[in-house]
Amino acid sequence: QATFGIAKGDRVCIAMRNFPEWCISFIAATAIGAVAVPINGWWGPHELEYGLQDSGSKVLICDQERYGRAAHCLQKLGIRALTVRAKIAGAANFDTLVGAALHDGKSMPSVTIGVDDAAAMMYTSGTTGHPKGVVLTHRGISTQMTIVSDKYF
Repeated sequence: QATFGIAKGDRVCIAMRNFPEWCISFIAATAIGAVAVPINGWWGPHELEYGLQDSGSKVLICDQERYGRAAHCLQKLGIRALTVRAKIAGAANFDTLVGAALHDGKSMPSVTIGVDDAAAMMYTSGTTGHPKGVVLTHRGISTQMTIVSDKYF
């Protein structure tokens, strides 16, 4: 939050393979009041640029492959990158950032999050044009988890 200047309501884009860091990034973003924006890992450079710009993301948390696809537009869009499992010049590194926070004994910042605050922005498939960002609230995500839990567990 401090490193990237993320405030409540800011968009944090997540684009990577199914690494554990994906889940950690999603939970961390929503826990500080940011809006997690997971985007399709198969998107190419132009699609990634569209999603980053359309969502208004301030930071992109990504693996090396997605960084390579998005690097062309990050500076133009004013988006900083945080890379997982790769150290790339010009991008912050996930392990370094988390390691420093743990070493310094930092705890999660105190943020008041309401149930109707935005939690995530998911993109549609875009079958009739460009994909559209659909905003989900904390209440909506929690309700969905309750429905799934009641049905399957």
